[in-house]
Amino acid sequence: MINWIKDRWSERTSKDGAVLIGAGVVFLLFKPLGVIAAWVAIGYGAWTIYKEES
Repeated sequence: MINWIKDRWSERTSKDGAVLIGAGVVFLLFKPLGVIAAWVAIGYGAWTIYKEES
């Protein structure tokens, strides 16, 4: 089993696959934070349009 893992890890496509899986997990875990950040950005953008320059 360890030899199989070492053989697969030596291939570039396996590393690419591992990165894609990791990115997918990160996006799924942080999706709620991304939604909150988007709403904050929209709110701040609206506030800067509404507020006059001093």
